[in-house]
Amino acid sequence: RRSVIDSIPSGRPVSVERETFPGLLASGAHLQGMVDSTYWLDLGTPQAFVRGSADLVLGRAPSPAVPGRCGDRLVLETATVAADAKLTGGTVVGADAVIGAGARIDGSTILAGAVVEAGAVITDSLVGAGARIGDRTVLTGAVIGDGAQVGADNELRDGIRIW
Repeated sequence: RRSVIDSIPSGRPVSVERETFPGLLASGAHLQGMVDSTYWLDLGTPQAFVRGSADLVLGRAPSPAVPGRCGDRLVLETATVAADAKLTGGTVVGADAVIGAGARIDGSTILAGAVVEAGAVITDSLVGAGARIGDRTVLTGAVIGDGAQVGADNELRDGIRIW
């Protein structure tokens, strides 16, 4: 009913299962649920987005949106990946992205036009469109925004965000 939607406060995050549903039950409303064993993930954080992308590539969440067969990585056709770079864990490399020699990327999403230079190590991270990651830089659980540049020999960990 529209009245239920209208009762949800605006301007702030709301947990409907913690805030809205208990009030409905207390007022005598009839609620229904459904058991569903299919894949579901709340993509409300960059880390969840990266995990969801990796799960699609790995086949944990099958989807017709992922071309070809599932595997350790998805590299879009116009991306360039050095022969000795290692991509694992459901890594996605976007169109026109460049992955340099000896780079190791695990469980991460590298968006269109990003450049990951030689020897960089990226784990469970999101690298934005057109961003540049310098030689030998280490990212773990990081979010690098579109067009951002991280120079060589840096180490960024544990939820850091660079815009």
